Amino acid sequence: MNDGGGTVTIEQNEVDGDAQSTLCLTQQNPPRYEHRQILSFTMTIDQPGKDGSEPLVLTTKKPMILGGQLTQFPPRGDLYTLEQPVELVDPDNPDNVLAVIQKFPVKAGGL
Repeated sequence: MNDGGGTVTIEQNEVDGDAQSTLCLTQQNPPRYEHRQILSFTMTIDQPGKDGSEPLVLTTKKPMILGGQLTQFPPRGDLYTLEQPVELVDPDNPDNVLAVIQKFPVKAGGL
């Protein structure tokens, strides 16, 4: 962002995630799970003071896939990582990729 500050807001499009998200028990004892969250979202980038311009709004071209290896469910501070880069597009021009997220480590649940 610029020296004047700004904000990036990410809002999940489907509150409960995508129906394609999965949770699989991969080992019985001790329990191990593989959790794949498939999410679409909208990102709003706001840079106040930048020539009075409107915020930039981008959306996922294809859903983001986050994968995590868990020892319990629901997760408690477990790390999820991107399975592939996420392309972001203008919602009015979905064929034009404007940004790509290469890494997006996320801790889910707990502290």
